[in-house]
Amino acid sequence: MQAAVQRSADEIKQLKETSQALRDALDDLRFEKDEAVQAAIAGSHDEIVQLKSVSALRDELEDLRFEKEKSVQKVIADSADEIAQLRDIIAALRDELEGKNGD
Repeated sequence: MQAAVQRSADEIKQLKETSQALRDALDDLRFEKDEAVQAAIAGSHDEIVQLKSVSALRDELEDLRFEKEKSVQKVIADSADEIAQLRDIIAALRDELEGKNGD
């Protein structure tokens, strides 16, 4: 009888140890899962920040292209106006010279 009680006590002790080991393993798995989730969230956040940065840079580049094109068009228009003015001056000077030479 004493041996049966001892075996039962040993079995209960082993079951308690097994139960505790399973709880510890479960806690470890939960911790690892939580760490993995946090790492995934952090990675996603970093990727979102990078994508927003890329988008902002793309918008800035597009704005710079637009401003450059606008500046080029303005220089072309200003040059065309200056050429027209110079031609008018040349024509007026030519008329004036021809008028003096014609006298």
